[in-house]
Amino acid sequence: MNQKEFQSWVDGIYATEDDVLDCRGFQAVLPAYTEAKLTSQPFDPFVTIKVEAHLHNCPDCNEVYNGLKYVVQKELSEELVTALQTAVSTEAPMPDMTAAPPR
Repeated sequence: MNQKEFQSWVDGIYATEDDVLDCRGFQAVLPAYTEAKLTSQPFDPFVTIKVEAHLHNCPDCNEVYNGLKYVVQKELSEELVTALQTAVSTEAPMPDMTAAPPR
């Protein structure tokens, strides 16, 4: 990056408005945003607009979001499997049809 590009980058950082999320602000709301997005739960629409704008403009934060999204998806799918296993294990056991009937 040359001096002119660097100065333009620094100027852009200081020129951001208060209603625009920087990386630190983005990362503060990222877990709640990701979980709400993946579970179809309501999330503050004003914050959603700012998060999605930041995702569009920041490849580093987009990468972090995609990683977190992957982890949350895995956790949610494991919770579903665990819930199904628990539901099945609480049912009455299947009788052994190959055993001789009791006398």
